[in-house]
Amino acid sequence: MTLLVIPETDQKRNLAFAAEAMRDTHNNCLPVARRYAPTTWTNLQNLNNTYSPWFYRRCQVLNACMAKRADILVRFGQRVRELRKEQGYSQENFAYACELDRTYVGGIERGERNLSLRNIERIADTLEISLTELMEGV
Repeated sequence: MTLLVIPETDQKRNLAFAAEAMRDTHNNCLPVARRYAPTTWTNLQNLNNTYSPWFYRRCQVLNACMAKRADILVRFGQRVRELRKEQGYSQENFAYACELDRTYVGGIERGERNLSLRNIERIADTLEISLTELMEGV
């Protein structure tokens, strides 16, 4: 719990001080102890500042992780589609054999679904291949 002592000079300065303390807490930093409240009203206006170098770096890392995740889902979906077509299954018949919904299998093949291990195993069992063979090239 953070205890804030706000000097009682005027309302704008108090709001700016509280906003800056909230921003410091939001960025996972310890609130900086200040003797006086900030004097500018712009500190309150810039409360949602997304131009911070820490925010930019955090977004870069998240975007890179999401791109890798999406990439592996697309590659896995392409592999499932390729194996399904080799064995002559339609998407609907394949979904029925896997005991999955047809739209779910379509989402897998388009790389839109994040599968559980159980569903990956169901797919491999239906295709009568091992998990290693299913993951080849992914």
